[in-house]
Amino acid sequence: MSRHVVRAERGGKYWVISIDGIVRTQAKREREIEVMARDWLALMNERDPESFELEIDVTPARAAGGRFSR
Repeated sequence: MSRHVVRAERGGKYWVISIDGIVRTQAKREREIEVMARDWLALMNERDPESFELEIDVTPARAAGGRFSR
């Protein structure tokens, strides 16, 4: 199982998702962040999405500057 650091912060209408320090994908809702990160990793590594260990850090919407639906 490989380990990856996932960071997400609000960028306009979407959550911008960085994996291991590089912006890789986005999610419309906060609850989709882990799924989108796993899907991206699975596609790039040709592995099962559940085969990755993720450390997820989400910058809250208020700290990112504004109100957003989650």
